[in-house]
Amino acid sequence: MRLQFRSLACLAIGLSICGLHTKGEEPTSAPVKKLILPGEAFLVQNRPAFVLLPPEKERRTPQPWILYAPTLLGYPDQHEKWMHEQFLAAGVAVAGIDVGESYGSPQGRELFTALCQELTT
Repeated sequence: MRLQFRSLACLAIGLSICGLHTKGEEPTSAPVKKLILPGEAFLVQNRPAFVLLPPEKERRTPQPWILYAPTLLGYPDQHEKWMHEQFLAAGVAVAGIDVGESYGSPQGRELFTALCQELTT
């Protein structure tokens, strides 16, 4: 019984830290993302999003880019900095949006699609 309570308490704390949202629930005041490299942070459907652009001499038209899919606040962080620097040096932009723990859910896919539309139109 004590182990079950402890497990449930850890799960409840974990869910609150992860910022899970129930269907249809949107954060009321999403912070703009703090970036580890120069770029632009903005909101897409009230969710923090970002784009990191390669140096001017490495940019192309159309600009190739990858989707970084952070699922929690605080990412990307210093542990991914090297990886993002490699993409930027190769002329590839990096973009992402915080979707919570939605992974491939319909709500998460809608947010990824909204970010893609924001970046490409």
